[in-house]
Amino acid sequence: MNFNHHKNVKRAVRGSSGAGPRVRPSADPPERTGESLPMRIGFLTLDWPPMSGGMARFCHETAAALARRGHDIVVLAGRNAADVPGVTVIRGLIGDLSHDVHLVRAHAEKIDIWHGWEHGFGGLADSVAAPMVVTVHGNDLFSPKVYYRFTHTPMLHRLAPRMSTPTWQRRMCRASFERVAAFLPNSANTARLLTGHYPECCRALVVPCGVSDSFFQARSTRTPGPPRLLTVCTLSSVRPRKNVTGILQALALLKEAHAFGYDVVGDGDRLEDHRSLAASLGLADRVRFHGPVADEGLKALYRAADLFVLAPRGSDTDVEGFGIVYLEANASGVPVLAVRTGGVTDAVCDGVSGYFAASPEPGDLAPAIAKFLTGDVRFDDAAVRGWAKAHRYETIATRVEAVYARALGLTRNPAWPPKVAVTLSESSVYDRASASAYTSHVGTSHQAMCRMPSV
Repeated sequence: MNFNHHKNVKRAVRGSSGAGPRVRPSADPPERTGESLPMRIGFLTLDWPPMSGGMARFCHETAAALARRGHDIVVLAGRNAADVPGVTVIRGLIGDLSHDVHLVRAHAEKIDIWHGWEHGFGGLADSVAAPMVVTVHGNDLFSPKVYYRFTHTPMLHRLAPRMSTPTWQRRMCRASFERVAAFLPNSANTARLLTGHYPECCRALVVPCGVSDSFFQARSTRTPGPPRLLTVCTLSSVRPRKNVTGILQALALLKEAHAFGYDVVGDGDRLEDHRSLAASLGLADRVRFHGPVADEGLKALYRAADLFVLAPRGSDTDVEGFGIVYLEANASGVPVLAVRTGGVTDAVCDGVSGYFAASPEPGDLAPAIAKFLTGDVRFDDAAVRGWAKAHRYETIATRVEAVYARALGLTRNPAWPPKVAVTLSESSVYDRASASAYTSHVGTSHQAMCRMPSV
């Protein structure tokens, strides 16, 4: 066997025929003539409840919204995945494509279209007959959890360390990626990263993350006291980009001139480090670290907040793909302070849902926060909520449903799929009705953010 050729290596797992037996979907696509017909949709994900985090929430909420629209959702997930009402959850994925391909094939007859929820799942596109679309989050391009490990394959497991490198993964998956019906990056920045890693992934359409309806709530009645700032993130050495350290240092520069309170929600191995830093900066009486908080407690903190602050410090290998927490804050009417990095510029509408600091450095964060504390920067509550409403999961599901329909050939459009990865100015998730309602509601010039071409 020629181990220097990726196709031969994949055949060792799939069988001598290469891609293995092709299984036709149980329903003949030409007989399905309408976009609204129920589809049997197979999700492939390692991020699913009870896991927390943006990727798990994005996947779960999209599945739930599609199920409410009448589609049959089958989720192939990790071994600890929880059952969720309205969808069928099948456990057994481990993130090694050489293992997971067998579980996928075992359920192929039940599926009209597959949806992989990490870019690595695109490596299975040539192993199934049904079309596949793939969501890309950003950091999964740098630290993938899904790829060909061959750790459970005799003989080939010895090559696993070499095959985990980006160069080998590109070789292994290039042919499969060319068969993906559409890649769905969560931001324009993720689309650029995707096409930079895999130039053959030209069928890309930006579909941003959404916000759950449960986060739309009235603000708490203001009680006497200083303005309250809020950050929700992971306090982990694995994800240092969240930059709570920079926010604490910025607040230390403001403590003599301004009154404020600061709530930090999140857990991780650096929680105690941040608590110690706050004390050393003289902020112990102003900062409260809540640790992990369930949704009801989190919503209470959003209701009480005046400004949400998250200023990620991205790098070449650690990016903020989008930022669902910005939308959660907006849904409660809370404006946000961010920095222009990664996909954050897609999640925050400057001057409408929030504003940007010049950089994540304390020296730039401090004056940006001060502008809010002094009232120099103000936001309209209805406009803030309007931005979040444009990202409701019902809207996201409509967009994803349209991609499925085109991939299955249920509707025709000669311009589909797009030839190159679109930018946000060319395409976004919003349908024209939502865009019209949004722009008339907030009265801004951000109509370009709400354009959506026919797909």
